[in-house]
Amino acid sequence: MRKKLLIITAVAICLILATIVVQRLTTIPHFDPIPGLLDTLKTSNDNIRNWAILALGDTCDRRAVTPLIAIMLDKDAKAMDRQAATQGLGKIGDDRALAPLISMTKDPEGSVRIAAVSALGEFAAVEPLIAALNDPGFMVRSCALHSLTHSDDPRVYPLLVAGLDDSSGNMRQSAVEGLEKYQANPAVVPLLIDRLEDEDSGVRSSAAQILAIIGNRRATKPLVNALRTSADNVNTEIAVALVKLNDPATIDLLLPMLQDKAVYTRCAAAAALATLRDKRAVEPLMKLMKDANAGVRSTTAWTLGNIGDQRATPPLIAALKDPNASVRGSAASILEYLHDPRAVAPLIAALKDKDTDVRAKVIYTLGASKDLRAFAPLLALYNNPTETRLPWVIEGLAASGDSRAVELFITELQENNQGHAAGALGKMKDLRAVDPLLKALTNSTVIARENIVYALGELGDVRAIMPLIAALEDKSSAKDVRRAVAEVLGDMGDMRAIKPLITALKDQEPWVRKAALKSLTKFRDARTISPLIEILGDSEMTFRLAAARSLGMQNNWRAKIALRHIKDRAMLRRLISDHEANVSMTNNMQEDAQDRAITARTLVAISGQNYGDDIKKWRAWWRIQP
Repeated sequence: MRKKLLIITAVAICLILATIVVQRLTTIPHFDPIPGLLDTLKTSNDNIRNWAILALGDTCDRRAVTPLIAIMLDKDAKAMDRQAATQGLGKIGDDRALAPLISMTKDPEGSVRIAAVSALGEFAAVEPLIAALNDPGFMVRSCALHSLTHSDDPRVYPLLVAGLDDSSGNMRQSAVEGLEKYQANPAVVPLLIDRLEDEDSGVRSSAAQILAIIGNRRATKPLVNALRTSADNVNTEIAVALVKLNDPATIDLLLPMLQDKAVYTRCAAAAALATLRDKRAVEPLMKLMKDANAGVRSTTAWTLGNIGDQRATPPLIAALKDPNASVRGSAASILEYLHDPRAVAPLIAALKDKDTDVRAKVIYTLGASKDLRAFAPLLALYNNPTETRLPWVIEGLAASGDSRAVELFITELQENNQGHAAGALGKMKDLRAVDPLLKALTNSTVIARENIVYALGELGDVRAIMPLIAALEDKSSAKDVRRAVAEVLGDMGDMRAIKPLITALKDQEPWVRKAALKSLTKFRDARTISPLIEILGDSEMTFRLAAARSLGMQNNWRAKIALRHIKDRAMLRRLISDHEANVSMTNNMQEDAQDRAITARTLVAISGQNYGDDIKKWRAWWRIQP
């Protein structure tokens, strides 16, 4: 019996010790800004007090609710303070603030009412938001309509349709953007098509974007027609929309516009064809290179380059002698992408162009051609003591990839163009440059050392690891150099860098710390766990966020426990917002899939829930966090 009791006691002691150890290994150091911010509210400095109010809201800490409500309802408080308090209460999302926020929709200050209706969108408070649509201020009405889109209330859709005819362009734009949510409704596409003719460029731009998201080809012809009338930056959105629609009829609608009497229409059609990259447009565009308008010729040159058909080489070569410098520069730059050896000789001749910007583009394109004929004229420029574009000559020689340039740049490391020479050596990836770069690392200017560090990173040779670590640990090194070293060590991935990078997390310079943290997140090593857990309590949101995302990708029990103990509502809100943005971009642009996966995995690790891409459920989960 006694032996059994001893065994039970020993097991209990072991469990207690294990619990203590686990708690110490996974405890998140807590930075608590609330007491200091509340104390700062007492200051007589208006700007500092307002900053403190904004910061209280940014914490998303429920302890800030009561003081923020008091400030918001204080009629003697400055409008900017009441506005800041109102915004903060919306971010915190505590139900205690709902009734006070509703009362602020009647505030005499328009800026406060705008903040109130924006905050009410976080609560999906439909009734007060509908009432705010009658506000005399168009910005209040616009924000109220936008906030209503957070709700699934059936009354919202008719209100959005009505908003399309509002006298305010901001109101109409909010209505257009809100209709994205109802894209399954067949009536939405015609409504958006009508807005392509809106007098407000913001409305037209949003309509084009939403039509692209919906992907209905009924919008193709109206979008092309809108190019004729949208004499502003809306054409970029229209061109992107046409690409996303991927309608075979688009090219047939655009080509006739190249012959339009209006200069702007010809230019807009040429620019749109650049995004389509349809080779059927090459011949008509080649003819357009003789257009009387220089802007049309320059745009057409870029379009031909984007399409990448070597049939365009002759007219682009001819454009190297165009009377307009912008056209000559466009032609010089675009010939790089055609990779046509016929362009080399004309480009060599164009090295004598009187315009220095044109010459710079010619120099780089010649180098990028990697044609052996280009080396001698570029070398002549390099050796010309009166050459004013020496950095560009170095870039051109580097782009050529000719090994003969390596020795030139190694010599240049001892001259006045150390930074450019170092950059060129990095791009050329010739390991003969490693030792000279390491030697120059200790006796160059700050700017040159920064470029040398990046060049060593591009070369990726292990001989550079210890000298780079020494530069990181040298407190006399300039902060820009240490930051560059911290970045490069992460890219090089050598395990010897982990310990010095952990030390750099305590560097006095924020940019060095950020670079060290970013690099550490690239290592999947157990030694990074403790410092990353410690950073979860950092005062800077970007640090906490990066640490959480990195821990979310670690298959480590300490990382998992630490993440489950996160009570940082501000960071959780940011993660959900990032996830929402990633979902939208991935669905519509097929980009940022990796970032989306990391953010989603981190949210699952923290919450123990998996709501996937359902942002509403993630927000509902966040609202109940203490």
